[in-house]
Amino acid sequence: MTNKNFKLTKNIAWQIEPVNDYAYIYNIAKQNFVILEDVAKDIWMLIVNSKGFTDIINTISLDYSIPVEQSNQDVREILDSLIAEGVILPDE
Repeated sequence: MTNKNFKLTKNIAWQIEPVNDYAYIYNIAKQNFVILEDVAKDIWMLIVNSKGFTDIINTISLDYSIPVEQSNQDVREILDSLIAEGVILPDE
């Protein structure tokens, strides 16, 4: 992936739960919830703020003090999971 952007699908509603700082995403089409915490929630917020793949891996690497290579792998796994859940799409 280059600095590809992602977009939220149209069939979701989401919010940040303020006490536990989770992102709750409701997929209306699948009628299920996706709950994100920690790094997955941070990645979600970067997507919401229109950050591309390269920006996301660099931000996660800095914020969590991990090597860019590890961040790259972790971010890819989470993005693949969010795509599989139907809550984001690659922005073509």
